[in-house]
Amino acid sequence: MTLSVSILVFGLVWSTSVAGFHESTTKRDGETTVFGDCSIPKFSDRLPFYTLAEPVAFPTDILRDFLTSTYTSNDCNETHQHGSSFFYDGDRLAALYDNSTGQTSLWPRLESLNPVENISIPFDHFSEYLNDSRIFPPDDTRITAAAGSTLFGSKNSSGSISPPQAYLANLAINRTFNVRDREYAICGPGTKGFFGYGSDGNILSLTHRWQPAKQSEATLESISSDQVTKNILDQLSASNISHATVNSVDFCFYDSGEKYIQPVYRFQVTGKGPHGAAPFPFVGYISAVSKPLEPLPSLTPSGAPSTTLEPDVSGTSVPLQTPSTPASNFTHVPSLRRRHQQSTTVGVYPISNSGSISTLCDADVEVFLQGLNDGKFTIAQNYWGEDFEYESEKNDFVNSVDLVYQCGHGNIHQFYADLDESPVTMADIGSGGGYGPGAGGPLSYWLIKACDVIPTITQYTDKFGASAAHEAWDVWWDVFDGIHVIAGFSTEAWTNDGIEGPLAQAIELNAGVVMSWLNTVMASSLYQSLAPYPDPNWGTQKYGRPAAIFPCGHGDDTVLMRDNLGKPDCLTMFWY
Repeated sequence: MTLSVSILVFGLVWSTSVAGFHESTTKRDGETTVFGDCSIPKFSDRLPFYTLAEPVAFPTDILRDFLTSTYTSNDCNETHQHGSSFFYDGDRLAALYDNSTGQTSLWPRLESLNPVENISIPFDHFSEYLNDSRIFPPDDTRITAAAGSTLFGSKNSSGSISPPQAYLANLAINRTFNVRDREYAICGPGTKGFFGYGSDGNILSLTHRWQPAKQSEATLESISSDQVTKNILDQLSASNISHATVNSVDFCFYDSGEKYIQPVYRFQVTGKGPHGAAPFPFVGYISAVSKPLEPLPSLTPSGAPSTTLEPDVSGTSVPLQTPSTPASNFTHVPSLRRRHQQSTTVGVYPISNSGSISTLCDADVEVFLQGLNDGKFTIAQNYWGEDFEYESEKNDFVNSVDLVYQCGHGNIHQFYADLDESPVTMADIGSGGGYGPGAGGPLSYWLIKACDVIPTITQYTDKFGASAAHEAWDVWWDVFDGIHVIAGFSTEAWTNDGIEGPLAQAIELNAGVVMSWLNTVMASSLYQSLAPYPDPNWGTQKYGRPAAIFPCGHGDDTVLMRDNLGKPDCLTMFWY
């Protein structure tokens, strides 16, 4: 069945319809792409677009008020450089206004947050901010406030597990445009609005990025539904994604954070894993018009090869060739002089032998490395992933650097370094002596971009009951031998999600690693805009839920804190 509706826009007839695809298949170069039982919105005539004004700087007086809610007035030192503003709590970055993007971020002291069973968001009180034209200037878009993600935490002290409690409740700003009572979502990295409320009713965390948008008097020629299908297939083919299933195609307006908000189709795809591995998801974009105004994120990043990547398998890892700078919506702010002189060594390990996932992970880790442009970071290792890097030769690889960032496939308490090999399990790492200074190497911070590696207590208890809570903890005790933080995901995650640039910036400027990870991932425009999915392990879940685990009392540690913590008798887990 085809649904049609005509909408009047500034005297132009904007006709929309929905083209249904019911388990149809398309052959391309010997491979098959399946369009699942989904619909592709199509538009006749022409489409509107928006022009973006300069970024809005979050009001400094209000930011200072937020800071005093979690830091005393004498704690924060305010510094300005090249139009950007930095607020330091001693050596730890507490807040940042990035003049190059217009984004403002505030990270609270995690260890000072007061947990409660539930945090109620005072929507009536928030209206003073929602109606403040300095924060949200009037324009041609519509904004609404809604309940967002809640930050939960729990502690395990020698087997005594505290019930999960709420530490922050985020209020999220949804931005749309309205045409004759029909709402269209704005997607992309250029719009962010998250206000984290503590148990005391005060705003303790913030992510704000905003540019006023004005609808252009001009319009753009839309493409046909056949062209939509062709463009999706072309991108999948160029990305080496084989046997793909297109699960959904929706229409939104992409905010690049640069000059325009333009109409796009966003598609969710499940690709067949190479060598019989489990399927993996992708999100891609194609322009809804014949001549796009700005480049869109691609499943084949600029400068990255579209063929399967093969690592050396001779028993020694081979450094990656540095590709051309991948397209990124992140622009780095000028770096402050570091307050300490010790160098931080970094290792990155994208998965090998995983076709397009290897390509995209390579691009993601390169963006992370580019974000660490301070001279006090040494890129010590940039290797394709292999099992021995984490197991038999760990002290020559993963456990030989201070900070690790890896990207690839994952599952509950395990991940793939090389898809041609068996998964690396946390149990095996623990039985091999774990990581950290106590295990013979300096590793202090381990960031894992892979699905499901850190399942939470609530996932276990919701499915198996309260008695299963310990299963979220058991495997981690032997992994920690001096490590300060291990961070990852509790649900399915995506490559090309835009987290690497802001995350690296926060870590480089010495924000707490845990809150840098949790809030950067939580604020990703990709994860915020996707509908929940049926997880085979846990039932209905939200994509991209970040989690972190660390020895009790070390939730605010920065990358410069690398003392040997030894084996813990108390662990803390936080998750959104």
